[in-house]
Amino acid sequence: MKSKKEMQENEIENEIGQEIEIENEETDGQNFVDKLHSFIVQNRIAVIGAGIGLVILIGFLIYMFSQGEEKGQRASLALSRVLPLYSSGDFEKALKGDNVAKVRGEDIAGFESIVDQYSGTESGKTAALYAGDCCIKTNKSEEAEKYFEIAAKSKSTIIITGANAGLGMVREIKGDFKEASTYYEKASQNAEDEVSKLKYQFYSALCLEKSGDNQKAEKIYKDIIAENQYSEFANQAKTGLIRLGTIIE
Repeated sequence: MKSKKEMQENEIENEIGQEIEIENEETDGQNFVDKLHSFIVQNRIAVIGAGIGLVILIGFLIYMFSQGEEKGQRASLALSRVLPLYSSGDFEKALKGDNVAKVRGEDIAGFESIVDQYSGTESGKTAALYAGDCCIKTNKSEEAEKYFEIAAKSKSTIIITGANAGLGMVREIKGDFKEASTYYEKASQNAEDEVSKLKYQFYSALCLEKSGDNQKAEKIYKDIIAENQYSEFANQAKTGLIRLGTIIE
């Protein structure tokens, strides 16, 4: 006979599986991990705000429930319920929660509440990244900072990258371009693809240029071009060099 804890774990696993339902989920031989991976790949979205992009995988780290930690499971379940609000663009409600719509008779907790209750879990840190982005999108950059700082403590490179980019955005909004450049550079170092890396390098250089550190800005612009001279950001880097009066060979 299963223990009460095992029964709770199975119930949560089943509910998460239902709430992140994947198309054609009855495919023979495809287990839950395969389905989750397919969901993640199919639902990658770009989170854009104040001139920068944060790449977040919807549902990333929801699989943490498999570790068997009940608190982490609860956080993952709450996260899976609120993500549709975020995806629909209702950022205020995604942040604060929805006590009108119900899921299995329960209110939908917002990212803010999930972070308050579960910031020690990986899903809680993922929620913090979403919360920070929601704050940016609703013109609450001061509040966004604390959430990005929580997200930066994640074990996930993707979440850390987004958190550093978010902190760079907050500093840029404040006019602290030197510090913003540092965070964007950290984001570029952790970026998992070339486009993101070049993008954050460009933001770093742009902030250095705004801060008056033209020498460092010039170096990064040149690095971007050397990395991939045919990329979108290489063209923007060339424009940056022209602004600085640098001769492009």
